[in-house]
Amino acid sequence: MSQKSEPTWSRKIFRLTLASLVAFIVGVSLGLRDAYAESVSNIYVPDAGYVGMASTTGWQSGGVRFAIGSTGSSISMYYMFAGMRLWHLGNLDEEDYVGVNYTTSVSTATLSTVLYGEPFSTRSALLYSSSSHSALEYTSYYDKSGSCPDYWYYGIQC
Repeated sequence: MSQKSEPTWSRKIFRLTLASLVAFIVGVSLGLRDAYAESVSNIYVPDAGYVGMASTTGWQSGGVRFAIGSTGSSISMYYMFAGMRLWHLGNLDEEDYVGVNYTTSVSTATLSTVLYGEPFSTRSALLYSSSSHSALEYTSYYDKSGSCPDYWYYGIQC
């Protein structure tokens, strides 16, 4: 009986890049006006090293914006969180979040809005062990005006 080995970090990055490229090509062929991803890799996770990744991927079609937030790691984490928020005029309009123990990746549901000028913001957290500190990263779509704690918590653009 053969055992399936865990994909390497470089293979995971290759798969993520390939998936983003395919999504972009499909989006262009379907007539989407906009496809964007803000991604941060090599995030330092205390007691684990530079193993984390955070991203917000978004696209636009027919006046509607869509986005999904993701958190990943090249090694299994004790706890991993991905949360996405959309603020409008100082009020929390939409949010989705998921936290999972003992995993290498997690993603939010796809959120959408017909509002313009408001970014989707993703908060990514990675915790290697119950006794270590977590690593936090903020990414956003359609620009970086939501890539900070002030936007995530209060709706104040960066």
